[in-house]
Amino acid sequence: MKLCFAVTEFASETFSTGAAAECRSVFNHFWRKNLINRVVTVFLVISAAFILPSKSDAQDALTHNEIFELQFHLSQLGYYTGSPDGHAGRQTTAAVKAYGTATGARGEMSETLLSQVREATKDIEGLVKGHGEIDFLVFTDQGTPLIFAVEKIGRIYKDESQKIIRDYDVDGLPIYSNVFAVSHVDPTLDIPLLAGVAFGYQVRVPTPPSGERLQINHVVVWPERLEDGSTKTSTYSYEHIYLKREGNPRYWFHHFEKKPSDRYQGNWAIRLENRGTVLLSRTFVLGTPAASAAGLQYQDLPAAVKTYAENVRNSCKDYNPGGIPADKMSGITLIALSDSTPALLIDNEALCSDHYSGANCSNRGCDVVVMIEADKGWKEIFHEHLYEKTFNIVKDRKLKSIAASVYAGDPHCGAAPGSKFMSSDSCSVRIRYEHKTWNWQKVR
Repeated sequence: MKLCFAVTEFASETFSTGAAAECRSVFNHFWRKNLINRVVTVFLVISAAFILPSKSDAQDALTHNEIFELQFHLSQLGYYTGSPDGHAGRQTTAAVKAYGTATGARGEMSETLLSQVREATKDIEGLVKGHGEIDFLVFTDQGTPLIFAVEKIGRIYKDESQKIIRDYDVDGLPIYSNVFAVSHVDPTLDIPLLAGVAFGYQVRVPTPPSGERLQINHVVVWPERLEDGSTKTSTYSYEHIYLKREGNPRYWFHHFEKKPSDRYQGNWAIRLENRGTVLLSRTFVLGTPAASAAGLQYQDLPAAVKTYAENVRNSCKDYNPGGIPADKMSGITLIALSDSTPALLIDNEALCSDHYSGANCSNRGCDVVVMIEADKGWKEIFHEHLYEKTFNIVKDRKLKSIAASVYAGDPHCGAAPGSKFMSSDSCSVRIRYEHKTWNWQKVR
C-alpha cells in the first residue's frame, strides 16, 4: 500500500495521466476491500508513535556502564544513596528527577545529563564515607566502571618479613607483588625521615571482570637539595596492575629501606591516578623527627650520647666538611624497648649527611647503637655493625625488631667452623629485644 501511495503521489507530477489513474484505481480497490486491515494498520501506527522512541532518544539512552557512572556522580552530589550497580531502578529514577528539580536540568537519564553531572563533580575528590574512607570511580582497560576505596592515608607500620607472589598480566607477562603484615596505619602525614619508615595508603581494590585489568598509578614527587643549594624535583610512578587476584585490604607505600640523606627533606607529594585522571593528591613536609613527642632537644641529651654523636660527626667532617646535617637530632631517636624501657637509638649513617666509608660507616654497613639510662649514667646495651638495616618502630615508639644483613662470618649467621667468606658475603637476620636480651634469628 505504501509503495502504491508513493507512486501515486509521484505519478501525479511525472507519470502520464493514465498511469496515475491506474495506480489510484488499484489503491481504491485495496482500500474498500481491506477496511478491517486498514483500521488495524492505522491503530498500530498510532500506537507505535507513542511507544517507540524517536531516533534521537534511542541514541541518547545510557548503557549499563554509563548508568553506573551516573549513580556514582549523583552520590557525590547527594542525590543517590544506594551502591552503584548500573541498573536504573526506582531509586536511580528518583535521584535523577530530584537533581533535575534542583538544577533545572531535564530529569531524565541521558548522555546530556551524564555530561552535566561529570562537570558538576570534576573538582570533588571521590565520595567520602564513614571513618575517613574515600570511594573513587575507576575504569578497567576496557572501560568497565568499578569502585576503588582508599581507607586510610598516613604512616604504615609493617612487619619486615614479606613474601613475593606472582600473577600474570593479560598478555601473559608475570606481575610480582610483595605481601607483608601490617600492624596498623597511623592516619597522619607527619612523616619522619627515618630508616624503615613507610607511608602511603591502605586501599580496597575491586576485582575486574575476567579478561580485564585495572591499573592504578601511585605517584611520588620528592625534592632533593643539590650541592649548589638548588632543589631538584623528581617524580616516579608505581604501576599497580590488578586482574582476578583476591585479597583486601592492600597497602601501597613509599618505603625508606635505608636512612635517606637530609637533602631529601622538604615538600613531598603523593597521588593516585587511573587512566590519566588524578583520583587523590596529598602534600606533606618530610623532615628529621624530633626525638620524642615530649620535645626532647639535642641540648637535653645525656653527655654520653652527645659525645658519641660528636665523635662520629667529626670523622665525617674530616671526610667532607659539609657532611654534617643541620638538624643535630638526625640519627638519634627516642624509642621504647619491648618492656617499655626508654632508650635512645643511634644510627651512625644518619648522624652524618651521607654514607662515608672510613668515617661513619664501612664500605658496606654502619654501626647501630642502643643506649639506656643506668645507675651510673647512660650505657650501651647494643652496638653492632649492620648492613641494609630497617628499624621496625611501631605504635608508642616501641622498637619491635631490626631487620638487617651482617657479614657471613658473624657468629649470628651460624657458619660452620673454618668457613671462609668474601667480604661481600652476608646473611639476613632479624633482631628482637625480649626479656632483657637481644635475640638474633637468621632469616632463610
